[in-house]
Amino acid sequence: MFLDKYKIGMRTIKTGIAVSLGMFIADKLGLYSPLFVGLGAISTMQSSVSESFQSGKNRMLATITGAIVALVMNYIFPINYFFMGIGIIIVIHILNLLNWKKAISLAAMVFIAVYMNRNTEIITYALNRVLDTSVGIIVGVLVNYSISAPHSDEQFDLIFSSMKNDIKDILYDIITGRNNFDLSRFKSKLDKLESTYELAKDEKRYNFMNKTLIDDDLAKLRAMQLIFTDLAALKSLNCKCCLNESNKSSIEKLLNMTLFLKCDNEITKEDVIYNYHISSLLKNLSNMNQTINLEV
Repeated sequence: MFLDKYKIGMRTIKTGIAVSLGMFIADKLGLYSPLFVGLGAISTMQSSVSESFQSGKNRMLATITGAIVALVMNYIFPINYFFMGIGIIIVIHILNLLNWKKAISLAAMVFIAVYMNRNTEIITYALNRVLDTSVGIIVGVLVNYSISAPHSDEQFDLIFSSMKNDIKDILYDIITGRNNFDLSRFKSKLDKLESTYELAKDEKRYNFMNKTLIDDDLAKLRAMQLIFTDLAALKSLNCKCCLNESNKSSIEKLLNMTLFLKCDNEITKEDVIYNYHISSLLKNLSNMNQTINLEV
């Protein structure tokens, strides 16, 4: 739809709610710098609940790191722009070593605020900045969890169902000799399915998902990976090969149609390879369907 691209996403709405709520709480608690509350809330809003929790933890630790480096730099070196730059380098390097790269901007801002402070006792100021940012992070995580939580199992099922429909279309193109079918879109979906499964595993670690569902999703993913391997092999043959009767019967049931395909020529090596991958694809598709039926 034309208007779909103008639709406001739920993550955007939740970010606005998190910032407003965080700033409101900061005002009621009398926190010194609500700005850092808002920054914490914005930085923690992620596309999944597990990502939000992990991001929140990393950003909180990174904020503490930025404040500690600022305290050390403030006590050891004179306050000037040269040593501020050195401090920023140290903060970034530490966070890179800890693989908290997404938290670098927030930690750097906390470092600058604490290091350049001249109006308040330095330790008190650093503790306040950590508190402000932590409140924002906690609010961001709770909002993401409480409002329309983007659980990865649902995203996984949507991508998986879309790929199942694609398989039937691609299979029809293969058996009718249309070898110009494009696998790039299917591969993109498979990559997305794999990354979504990894997110689902993280959600299971935070007890947001049942272990049985994770195991079922892994079976689906592996079957889909094997199907892609068969599709890629069939595409590489680049021929209108002869379909044997067993595969022909199975495909007719799958596609709910009658195939009028004749093999008048002698069976070739390519035909054998072709039918092997068709048979493998149908087997994996059948196993996949059985996994789904067991869930119902």
